[in-house]
Amino acid sequence: MRFITIVGLIVALAAPSAMAGLVRLDIDNLTFYDWDTGEPEPGGSISFFIDESVADSNALPERGRYNGAIAGGQFNNYRTGETYLFDLDTQNYLDVESVADMYTGIALRGSFKNQLGHSFLFDLWMEASFKPDDHLHTLKSAVDVWENSVVFSLLEPVNYFEGYGSTKVSFTPINNVPEPSLWALLLSSLFMLGWRRFKSPI
Repeated sequence: MRFITIVGLIVALAAPSAMAGLVRLDIDNLTFYDWDTGEPEPGGSISFFIDESVADSNALPERGRYNGAIAGGQFNNYRTGETYLFDLDTQNYLDVESVADMYTGIALRGSFKNQLGHSFLFDLWMEASFKPDDHLHTLKSAVDVWENSVVFSLLEPVNYFEGYGSTKVSFTPINNVPEPSLWALLLSSLFMLGWRRFKSPI
């Protein structure tokens, strides 16, 4: 019985579903094209937290849509000095589309909220080196974004913002944190092992 308990504990610790992980997406130094002067200028930077445990809705063959995958984020508008926070109260999704032997398209859509509490839709599109699937959890290890493919649009009704050509795009895994159920399993298993050892004859 002790052997079965130990094996079960090891399997639980090894199971990917037992860990809740986030991936951080950073996009630095977007360029904004000023139509009045005809010159490019610094536009802004964006960061997102992506929940890699969200289920794939299988939008199309070789394309996965992950509804509610964006768990947080921030947009810094260098032109106005404003900071926008990701609006968790609105719908969002992330698409990962693999085009065989060519590239991977990654699209995010959701809303940012400004300092006055007004919410605005955004679109983010980028292309990356080809990865062999449309799975969200491989973004952190199998994607190299082509910086000149990045286009970010904040769909404000008045001050429309469009940034492109980031100088740095990175997907970074955040240390996985065991879920409460995993801690409960671990502690209960250790308790049972200790109790059985105490009750067994020497």
